[in-house]
Amino acid sequence: MAEIATYQRYIQEILHSFIATEDDERLTLVCDTTRNHYQLLSIGWEDELKRILNIIAHVDIIDGKIWIQRDFTEPSISEHLLELGVPPSDIVLGFQPPYKRVYSDFAVC
Repeated sequence: MAEIATYQRYIQEILHSFIATEDDERLTLVCDTTRNHYQLLSIGWEDELKRILNIIAHVDIIDGKIWIQRDFTEPSISEHLLELGVPPSDIVLGFQPPYKRVYSDFAVC
């Protein structure tokens, strides 16, 4: 359980860091620490006519592994996790189809 709590903290810190570096007030962080779902959203209006709601990043913790479901951040969430010492075997690139995951250095699942 300690590892899950550490991963929860890492994910929240990483996603929050993108909000801190953006001048865009439309970025919102949504964290469900009970079910281990985390999203970075862009919400607002464009020219007062068009509604904006985009998922910038979506990360889950499933069976003790960090699943990156969507990642339009730079540097990538996986890069941040590796810098924090998370082993590649605990990171799943969920946005990649399973047959492609075998070619990465990350978990296949």
